[in-house]
Amino acid sequence: MKKTVLLSGFLFAALLAQAQTSVIVLQRAGTSNFYYMPTTTFVDVLNLAMENDTIYLPGGTIPYTGATIDKKLTIVGAGFHQNGVPVTQKTVLPTTTFGGFGIGSGASGSSFHGIDFECTMYFAVA
Repeated sequence: MKKTVLLSGFLFAALLAQAQTSVIVLQRAGTSNFYYMPTTTFVDVLNLAMENDTIYLPGGTIPYTGATIDKKLTIVGAGFHQNGVPVTQKTVLPTTTFGGFGIGSGASGSSFHGIDFECTMYFAVA
């Protein structure tokens, strides 16, 4: 009986840890305000972002359906090398069948940090 109670406790703790929602954070340029959007997708955040904003991505695989940015942004992930992010996991933009990650001419000066791009990246020329 003790084993069942102990096992149930570990199972509950594991489920609770898996239920944590990853948060994408959007910081407006020139402000110290952060906007937390736990149910908003990466593409939604890209659309909400304005020129010179910073987007912070959590560790893990970031689901998305293809995106093109056409404004100057800074996008920061948790890291791209597994040894450097043992707790959060590396930030991954995975391969998608709906297009890759496009960078338009308006995104000149954008920067990307700590992201493992497994998707197709391309320059979108208008």
